[in-house]
Formats: sequence, C-alpha cells, structure tokens
Amino acid sequence: MERLSALKAFKRLHTARCLAVPCRAANAHARRYSRLYRRRCVLLRDLTAFDRITARETQTLHALQSAGLRNVSFCPDSAFLLEPRGAEIPEVFQPHNTVGINVSPLLLRRARNAKLILGNLIALIDTILRTTDSAVALIPHAVQNGNDDRDPLKELYAAFQDSGRVCLIKDQSASQLKSIIALCSSFIGARTHAVIAAYSSGVPTLALGYSVKAKGLAEDIFGVDTPYVLPIENIANETAVTCRWIRLRIHAPEITETLRAKTAAYEDALKAFRRTLQEGKDGKTARNAASAVL
Repeated sequence: MERLSALKAFKRLHTARCLAVPCRAANAHARRYSRLYRRRCVLLRDLTAFDRITARETQTLHALQSAGLRNVSFCPDSAFLLEPRGAEIPEVFQPHNTVGINVSPLLLRRARNAKLILGNLIALIDTILRTTDSAVALIPHAVQNGNDDRDPLKELYAAFQDSGRVCLIKDQSASQLKSIIALCSSFIGARTHAVIAAYSSGVPTLALGYSVKAKGLAEDIFGVDTPYVLPIENIANETAVTCRWIRLRIHAPEITETLRAKTAAYEDALKAFRRTLQEGKDGKTARNAASAVL
C-alpha cells in the first residue's frame, strides 16, 4: 500500500505539471509519462521479487526506499576488496609522482560540450608539465566496441607524446590497473570502478561525474561531494578541472587519511556481508556492519 500511494502521488505530480503547458505539449508529455509510469510499475514489481537488493551508495539506497522497496540495504561496492596485481608499467611512469587520468566516451557523449571536457584535461596536463616534475599516466578502464576509453585518451596522448613525461597505459586486467592507479600521486577519473580503485588505494581523487553514483560514493566517504566530484554540467571553462586538481594536491594528506579509514570500514562490512551470504543467515550481521560505516 505504501508503494502504491507513493506511485499515485508521483503520478498526480506529473499530471499537475502537464496542465501547466500547452495542450498539444501536455498530451505528448502525458503519453510519454504514461509509458514511463507503466515501466516504473513493472520495474518495482520485478524488484520486489528479490530477497535482497544492495545499493553501493546511500543516494541510490534512499531512492529505492522512497519508491517503497523494503528489501534493499546498503553494501559497499565489492571493488573495494579487489586485490592489485603486478602490471606492465612504462618507464615514463614515476611511482607516487604520477598523475593518473581516465576519461570515457560515455562521459563525453553525455557532456553538452565534449571539446570543453577534453580541453580541460589538456589544460590540466599542460599545468602539470609546466609547474611540477610529475609524470602523467593516461589510464583506460573499459575497452569495448563503441565505448573504448583508449579513443579519447589517444587524443590526449597525441598532444603530449613528445614531452617524455606522458604515457598511455595498455589495456590490462582490473587488478593490474588498480596496481597502477595505486602508484599515482593523484587521480582524475570518469569510470566508477577506476575511481573506486583510487579511493580504495588512498589516492586523492577527483571524479568527473555524469550520474548520481559519483556524488553518492563521494558523499558517503567524505560527508560531502562538492570538492571531490566535478559534474560535467558544471564545467564552464577550461580551468575547472585544473582548479580542483590543485585543491587535491593541497589537501592530499587528509584526503588519503580519510580514504584509508573509510576503505578499512568498507572492507570489514563487505567481509561480514560475504560471511552472511556463505552461512545463509538472515542478513542482520551484514546490515549491522554496513550501517556502521555510514
């Protein structure tokens, strides 16, 4: 009944909004809403069939709960437990003195101005090369047809390949890429699991956000998301990323301390959750461990 009431309230809200626009537009909006509403009902029906649903950050958790789901609980992303493994690292790479950068075609497609995003990263690399002795590693984290991180990273590499301080990392396993990211002094990333690899390694990180999950992950770790996530819609000039990176450098020690403490708590919660699944218990142990990290 609670879920049905929530859906009715949601429908009434959208119907009221429809009345405020011209009739033709309202009809089109109503038809579109009707389709979305039916899909929402089917989705909620399917989700209630699961014994348990876990959300890796609390913004998603609260969204699911507000929709009426009672079989959902918080559990950190299992990628926090991923063990790093030996990787192939270019000679240019300087352990603990290299800035890691990841960007994805998906992020660029969702941006209003993809050239501005790439322009920001070019400006960042230029600043790093001019003002520090650090190297830069361009790190792909997803490689698939039509969504290959190497495509935009190759554009960045082409602009600086003669510098002798910029390298393009080869495609490797997630564990190997994590070992490379763990050796970075700071990290700017678009892919969620590239960001989690950095978080769980204690590397000061700026997430380039295009969805709520980036904000949710950062908010759960730091208490706020603003300094640690830069939504792509908020990038209005070519210095936005550079300014956030400078802040990372200034506050690196305390950021690393926070990341290590939260990662340790997440690891305990994940191990407790795994034990619960293996033992077939009712989930109280895992839920209690998960709530302790929030």
